[in-house]
Amino acid sequence: MFMLVHVHAAGQCEKEDDPGFDFFILNRQWGPNYCTTTKCPKTAYEAFTLHGLWPQYNNGGWPQYCDCYDVFSTNNLAKSTRSSMACNWVSYKGSDSSFWDHQWEKHGTCSTDVLPSQEKYFNKTLELDEKYDIGTALSNAEIDPQTDNSVKKSDIVEALTAAFGVAPTLKCRKNRNILVEIWLCFNKDYTVRSCPGKTASSTCGDWLYFESGDEIPDSCLQYLP
Repeated sequence: MFMLVHVHAAGQCEKEDDPGFDFFILNRQWGPNYCTTTKCPKTAYEAFTLHGLWPQYNNGGWPQYCDCYDVFSTNNLAKSTRSSMACNWVSYKGSDSSFWDHQWEKHGTCSTDVLPSQEKYFNKTLELDEKYDIGTALSNAEIDPQTDNSVKKSDIVEALTAAFGVAPTLKCRKNRNILVEIWLCFNKDYTVRSCPGKTASSTCGDWLYFESGDEIPDSCLQYLP
């Protein structure tokens, strides 16, 4: 049986001092843009894919590394969950399993009051990603990052707000015009909500640019729009 084991640095386990969290950030990234600002050993494909589901505090900050002993293993996930994650939750810097391991250890272990297992945490994240699909929302507004090299920030915000009912938070790098991440916030009952405080702060300029990448693999077309 294969199991990922991660050695924690001293002081990373914080469960005893963690007061609980207030809401989630669902973070999706456009891989080709991410790889223009970070060295990637492989080419990203043209899709918004998952970065993570992150517990947050209303007054700022977040819990992390809440249980050193809840070790991640892909064996804890259903086959269907792993198959979807292999397309929707990909790492462009290393192995997917190491990426998932990091997301579980840093964020998932702090979500266990509402998502008490690895399967529930990853499956719920996939569920929210599908329900609040960025690609579909942009397509419905006739915005296609695969062909539109530059798009007004206001057009993207308006399209996603119309689709989701709340405004997203856009995160950019490189002169504020390379859109890397889109954040959407959720209550602990998974209802969408406005992002509070600094989590609502965009780091983007007026025009956003999309780099091109690989086509979505045929094996992933059933999971990605």
